[in-house]
Amino acid sequence: MAATLLLSTPVKAQMEVSANLELGYPFLTNEYNSRLLYNQLTPGVRLGVSYKPEQTQFFPTLHFAFGRTKLPLKQLGRNVAFAELNYQNLMLSGNLVFHYADYSQLYIYSGIGAVALQNKGLDVSGKDGHLLRARIDSLANFDKRYPAVNVGFEYVVGHDQEQLIYISAGVNVQCWYFATNRNNYFLDVTDATGNQYITESALTGYAIVPFFYMSLHCMLNRELFRKK
Repeated sequence: MAATLLLSTPVKAQMEVSANLELGYPFLTNEYNSRLLYNQLTPGVRLGVSYKPEQTQFFPTLHFAFGRTKLPLKQLGRNVAFAELNYQNLMLSGNLVFHYADYSQLYIYSGIGAVALQNKGLDVSGKDGHLLRARIDSLANFDKRYPAVNVGFEYVVGHDQEQLIYISAGVNVQCWYFATNRNNYFLDVTDATGNQYITESALTGYAIVPFFYMSLHCMLNRELFRKK
């Protein structure tokens, strides 16, 4: 009986789910990242759920994202040894909405959350990268989860309150924090002449990761399920 009353009552507030493909390009701000171009494109998928009252100027969104990223560990001449990592990201953001006369909207948002990283191996980029062999000899004090913040904007194309499905595009810039004296790597490197040596590196500082994405949104309006 209670469920019937709930579904038969007009509800102005709406839930929205979204899914998007994103492409990032991370920069690690520390002494080990002297060369920026190391094939660090980061593909991923992001899923979201929002609580959006009608005609709102502000609403919250919870996003979960996952994908593959690369972060630099050591400059090796003209090459960069980098860690390949799977990432999972959970972020709670607040969105400020700007409405336009053509029903388009602009969301400006920021939020806090965390990112989890999983090592998937080591590789070397650069013109002579194929001549070098590098592997992770050992890890020390390696954390799996890190605090994160984000800011971004999203442009919604021609959306009005009657549309159940609509699209948007945006830029999301995330910052992941790696504490000092944590996440220490010891790398075993063999150069082109067969010389082998151990070198130390670390994930420290801040990873700045701008993402570009296209998103598909679906409104879940309980008024659609009213008893007729």
